[in-house]
Amino acid sequence: MKLTLNPVYVSMMLALNLTVTFSAFAEEVDSFEQQQQTILASTKKTAELWQSCAQQLRFPEAKLLSDEQAKLMKGCLNNDGTPVEVIEVTGRYFGPEVLEAQGRIFLSQDFIENAPIGNGDITELLKGLPGIQTSEADNSLSSLTDIRSREVSISGGKAYQNGFFIDGMNVNSRIDPGSSSLATSSQNSVAGHTNEFFLNKDLVESITVYDSNIPVEYGEFVGGVVESQSKDAWDLPAVRLGYRGTSSDWVEFHDIYGDNADPSESTFNKPVYDKHQYKLQLAKKLEDGRGIGLNVNHTTSTQSIESLGVLEDTESTNSNVMLKYDSELDWFDHLSVSALYAPFENHDILTDTLNSEYTTKGGGYALNAVGYRNLGWADWKITANSRYSENSRTAPQDYFSWANVPGKDWADPWATVSKEGAYGDLDTQQITYSLNNKFDFDANFWDLDHQFSMGLQLESQQILRDREQQAVTYSNARINSQVDCNGNNYDCIEQSNNTSIEELEAILGEPFDPTNPEHLALYEKSVGTTGQFFQRRVIYQEEHIDVTVRKASMYIQDVIEWDNLKLNLGLRYDTEDFFGNHNIAPRISGGYDLFGDNQTLITFGASRYYDANLTTYAIREQQLPYITQYRDSYNNVVGDWIDDSEQDLTRYRYDGVKTPYSDELTLGWKQELLGGFLSLRGVWRQNKDEIGQGDSVREGGYTYLYQVNKGESEQKRISLSWNGQWRNHSFWANTSWSETYTSQESYDDNIDDTPAEDIVAYETTIINEDGTEETIYTAVSLDDLDRLASNYARPWIVNMGWTAKWTDDLQTTLTATYTQGYTSVSATSEVHEFEDIIETTPSGELLPLEATIYREFEYDDAILFNASLRYRLPDFNKHGLALSFDISNLLDSRTYSVLPGESGVEVGRSFWLGINYTYD
Repeated sequence: MKLTLNPVYVSMMLALNLTVTFSAFAEEVDSFEQQQQTILASTKKTAELWQSCAQQLRFPEAKLLSDEQAKLMKGCLNNDGTPVEVIEVTGRYFGPEVLEAQGRIFLSQDFIENAPIGNGDITELLKGLPGIQTSEADNSLSSLTDIRSREVSISGGKAYQNGFFIDGMNVNSRIDPGSSSLATSSQNSVAGHTNEFFLNKDLVESITVYDSNIPVEYGEFVGGVVESQSKDAWDLPAVRLGYRGTSSDWVEFHDIYGDNADPSESTFNKPVYDKHQYKLQLAKKLEDGRGIGLNVNHTTSTQSIESLGVLEDTESTNSNVMLKYDSELDWFDHLSVSALYAPFENHDILTDTLNSEYTTKGGGYALNAVGYRNLGWADWKITANSRYSENSRTAPQDYFSWANVPGKDWADPWATVSKEGAYGDLDTQQITYSLNNKFDFDANFWDLDHQFSMGLQLESQQILRDREQQAVTYSNARINSQVDCNGNNYDCIEQSNNTSIEELEAILGEPFDPTNPEHLALYEKSVGTTGQFFQRRVIYQEEHIDVTVRKASMYIQDVIEWDNLKLNLGLRYDTEDFFGNHNIAPRISGGYDLFGDNQTLITFGASRYYDANLTTYAIREQQLPYITQYRDSYNNVVGDWIDDSEQDLTRYRYDGVKTPYSDELTLGWKQELLGGFLSLRGVWRQNKDEIGQGDSVREGGYTYLYQVNKGESEQKRISLSWNGQWRNHSFWANTSWSETYTSQESYDDNIDDTPAEDIVAYETTIINEDGTEETIYTAVSLDDLDRLASNYARPWIVNMGWTAKWTDDLQTTLTATYTQGYTSVSATSEVHEFEDIIETTPSGELLPLEATIYREFEYDDAILFNASLRYRLPDFNKHGLALSFDISNLLDSRTYSVLPGESGVEVGRSFWLGINYTYD
């Protein structure tokens, strides 16, 4: 099935048809005058006071108010013309959960401003929330210089299985987001990420996280949802300038020695780096409820890396520029239009590799418009946006692993190879157009109040992948002092001597004898360049891929209140033109107010969520396979490159594949307790129809690997959290226990037809009958290893926090996280040769496959404390100055980022300092 509908046209037609169809209902709704008279009569206030409240609340003149606006108006009137501040139960402190059925966690502006941070990206603020786990690399050495957004797992899902939104605009990257754990550069991929843009917290007013019982308006995820709301123009000061910074001089480093390491002989290189962050905010409040604001954040990270005996400077930059217009007096009751420019750029090298400078680019730009209008019969919200992002690399086209011999001897003396070059240019781009309509309206039938929500979401997403010229990786260098390169001096070097044989014989005073050790030693010293040539190369072909996936979604939800019971009955439909599936996802949740006093709530839910990432699959299906070639020498003359006759040119197919999905059951208890809220929640997720490798078919010179729905996994989680407030002190604590299981059928050790670059060595230890231990290495694909590794999760996590407002100008926050020891599968720096998996050269030489070893590691318990301090100096007229101080790993504890039994460096205590100037 191919969708050929124009998203913009269809969505606008739907909005128009619904408006016309229900116009009769609008005529029956009270006019503005009737609504005004009714409210004034109930509050016993005057029209003049109404006018004053409307101006302060920035409500449009002579227009029907929505239910929420009507509540605010009544509050203002009853307060004699002063608007009543509507505060979440969270208030000024971190009180994420309220008495409702949804698994919603709310982070207010106060929490966002005071939480201890490093880079300050949005996802960094999610650490410490129940049901959320951070990456194992979050406290690693590489995280110090990385300025990309952190990645998190919600309710057991992988980082790229979450849905990320800002102002209703989805910002998930579909450019191979599962490759984010790769090195910055690899042959056939540029390291991906879950987010299109790396957004800083300074852009947002609030963050809402859903981890269970997720509303029906959200789709394409099997983890959780993170929705950020950017700051409106009138929430920004007239002028704000800011700076934050840190340096390697402000970090404590710990040398960790492995089982066989000798501290007296071991030395570790520590990163030398600086990070700088600059902020600019400008706002202009226009007349008649309009405003325009500019919000800019720019982060730089520079690092000096020791490579080939010298220090090389590398740099990363990430910028956020948002220009936003807000109005409450246009045709829309509230119109928000924003333009976002958020580029990321990284200039780096391959360590200890000559001529390897490369540049990666990410991020992009977006235009988003959100409009709200009361239609009389319903509140209408329309979101329209277009966005562009890239994930590209510019680098030398070819990569060489020369033998470390004279002429190519820039590597360390003990190294066997000298590396040169990089992996070539590769451009990937994502272009998305999206249009969403949502209608909220009330009804009453069957003697019950109903709150309906219904919507249509349309999206067209295009992915472009271009390799303008082939990239080649050369390996298996063979030394031959007599080699004849046959005119090819690019990947072959003929031997040259600084001293001729005749000159050697003159020095020796006798004829040269290659069997004489003294003669041979003198000859080797005379060698200027040792002859060598490559026997193997891998060609990554030129390719130009252009895929577009069109999606359509509809949903409806009915919120019913009956006595003490509140039910959310939702149904969502999704379809697309890649798999061609039609997915129906029921979502039911509810809460029962046990005593009818709004203090004790029993929550429950049963929901289904469908996965996304379809454009990644579409790109993978069209990718061209790499070509392996061999050559040898005949009578010392290098021959031509010949295709590996036994190589399978592998491609992927997704015919008849179902969309993976997750079924969820929840049961919870929420209780007002000790001036706050206590929440106990159990979440059970069962993931089905996960995609894995099926049968292979050889056809037309290719081996097609058919992907099938063969995997299942599940996660069980119990979370207990409490938040409360005493005077000017806020406290929160939560603990989560989780267990993740992947069925054995979801992976296997069959690597037939799997490309060599996707094979790793999985190490296990068995006990023989005689009691001896034996180490076994199993060749598995990266996909299967990923499923296997998901069995390992942090079983027990405890988070606590305390925010204190000592004065109006001084606030501190202290957080603590305890992580119980756990088992994980991680890559090592070692390789294993599979002698039973071989590659054959044209001369018949057998080359064993070398694969990176992955091993199970037992991590110890860890406790980490973080802290922040915010101090605002006394204002002078309209000028203000504020200082910030953030400390990570306050007690300088071990992070256990170095694998058990191995050696390396861990990050201890580190600092950020900041200053902000405000004029308002």
